[in-house]
Amino acid sequence: MTIDWWGIGLQALNVLILIWLLSRVLWKPVSQAIEQRRATAQATLDAADDAHTEADRRLASLNAAHANIAAERSALLKESSLKAEAQGRETLTQARQQAEALLSSAHDAITRESDLTRQQDTQHALSLAVAIAARLLAPLDNAAVHAAFRERLHHKITTLTRHERDALTGALQHAPAAKQPPAHSARGAEAAMTREIADTAPSDNVLSIITAAQLSATQQAELKDLLTRELDPLPGLRFEVEPALLGGVELRSAHFALNNSWQSDLSVLAKAFEAMPTPPSASSPRETQHVS
Repeated sequence: MTIDWWGIGLQALNVLILIWLLSRVLWKPVSQAIEQRRATAQATLDAADDAHTEADRRLASLNAAHANIAAERSALLKESSLKAEAQGRETLTQARQQAEALLSSAHDAITRESDLTRQQDTQHALSLAVAIAARLLAPLDNAAVHAAFRERLHHKITTLTRHERDALTGALQHAPAAKQPPAHSARGAEAAMTREIADTAPSDNVLSIITAAQLSATQQAELKDLLTRELDPLPGLRFEVEPALLGGVELRSAHFALNNSWQSDLSVLAKAFEAMPTPPSASSPRETQHVS
């Protein structure tokens, strides 16, 4: 068997030509296309990596912003809760104060009304008692009662000061008002009613003898004799009748009055009764229950 070197050489030449043609016509564009696609793919991957990085950065920023918002929300909720609690306490305190003020005002109004009603009832009862006493004492103006009042008049005249005697007899034409003791008790009130300036007494130097009923000649003589012995100088005497006295003998001059009658005694009792301390009201202040 012989080898055809010329055939082998031509075949090798054909292969070389084919390789050269392929490298010139096919391989270079294909490799360029592949390289271009690889570069495009790499650029796409790089862009994707950049986008992923940016997405991570934005996600971290959003997470941080969300954390800040959550912290601010928590702080705002806590502050709002504290403000609402403080406002609630203040509102409750104001409501309690207003309720206490209303209760105190209502209690004061009830107390005032109760005291006024009690005073009115007391005054009415006192007036009724005085009227009943006056009605019971009116028929008792007899000789024995007159003698008792005459003796009491004698005692009161003996206890007068010199200044009061001069005012009673008219020796002091411009006698100042007799200083009355404070009526803090029934005795002080009685003294005040016994010795007082007679604003309605006659203006002339005459001593009026006031009785509840007309005196007999004997009773008038006894009174004149008593006054003559006790008063010096003795002014002119004038007998007058005043049924409102109920019973008794009173002396009135231009500047002084010596009360000595059942009417004055009842007035003393009335004033002493009015001066008595008022018993504590049934609606005494109660301890206010504070709302907690």
